Amino acid sequence: MTQTYTFSPITATDRAGLVWVAAILSLMFSVLTLATRIQIKLHTLGLDDYCICAGTLVAIGQYVATYIGLHNGVGISSSLMAQQKAYQLGEILVATQIMYILALALSKLSVVFFMKRLFTRDHIKAWWACNAALVLTIVWGIGSCLIATVDCGPSNVLYGSARCSGKLIRWGIIIGTGAAIDILYVGLAVALVWPLQMSTYIKATVVFAFAFRLICVVFAAMHGLYIGRYVHAADPGLAIAYVLVWQQVELGYALMAATIPTLKSFIRGYNKAMGFEASYEDKRGLGGGYNLRSYGRSGNMSHNNSGLRSKQHRSRVGAEPEQMDDHDLRPRDGEYRAGAYHDPVRKVRRQTSTGSGDSEDPIIRRDVMVTIESQRASGAVM
Repeated sequence: MTQTYTFSPITATDRAGLVWVAAILSLMFSVLTLATRIQIKLHTLGLDDYCICAGTLVAIGQYVATYIGLHNGVGISSSLMAQQKAYQLGEILVATQIMYILALALSKLSVVFFMKRLFTRDHIKAWWACNAALVLTIVWGIGSCLIATVDCGPSNVLYGSARCSGKLIRWGIIIGTGAAIDILYVGLAVALVWPLQMSTYIKATVVFAFAFRLICVVFAAMHGLYIGRYVHAADPGLAIAYVLVWQQVELGYALMAATIPTLKSFIRGYNKAMGFEASYEDKRGLGGGYNLRSYGRSGNMSHNNSGLRSKQHRSRVGAEPEQMDDHDLRPRDGEYRAGAYHDPVRKVRRQTSTGSGDSEDPIIRRDVMVTIESQRASGAVM
């Protein structure tokens, strides 16, 4: 008779298998999403990308700690473990909680930094609003870590009837305020985009990208629900397994949701409407400047050059004005020479809002001074 072995059996006294599945899938999806984001934005990384990288690294630490705890007995009934072992596993669980909060805070900061880069160009009110959200998020992260750990150590996490003083209230505050901040992000996106002069479709697309954060609220509510059941459970060893399951789900989705608004399909229309989109191919030109063809709408330099040579030829042979291009702006009599130069030394001082200096992404607008000189030559046309 063939004997079948399972990785982590789910029985009446063991729920570790549920946590294993949730933690492994959460790790895989969050890391793959980050890798895709870095591959797409490798040459345009900003503070939002660095925050999500840091958040994913902290989350990996949370996953590893969870795996270690599961390997050593987390998720099995408290009646099957000694008090000393329960205390050791409680230390691991407290560490996972701290890293979970820090990773969530970093994912939220990534969203705020992206909003700051996207909305605060030349908009002082948007700059102040995004910075207020930034401060609020930092305060939430630090405060949540303190609320979760002060006078609430690992001694009674998996053993005994006590679950720390006011544990349900503590986590109610942490989860409730975190969910409120996610809702605030969506409301802030609506407030910053809707007054702009662009189509309703573009506005709705941008808001929809940030609206994915609302699913974090649903997962946070489920996490809080099972924390309440854990606090009142007669067997905390089993009840903590369901708390960890929703902890992994919420954390993994929060990391992925921070990347969704940065996808080009969501912000392309916004950038075009705001005039921020430019060609980034062959940006570096002679003399350290930018090639003029980078800013051409057709992107076909050969066509533009051929048209210019055709105009010059018609000028030399004395072509009639009627045969010339409708956009020919040169004088109709006499030889005409025109040249376009870009001076990389000369800087254009543009008055901007306080927040425009915080942007590091190439999608922001660049001002280029182009000097056009014309000269009418005297003498007969050769």
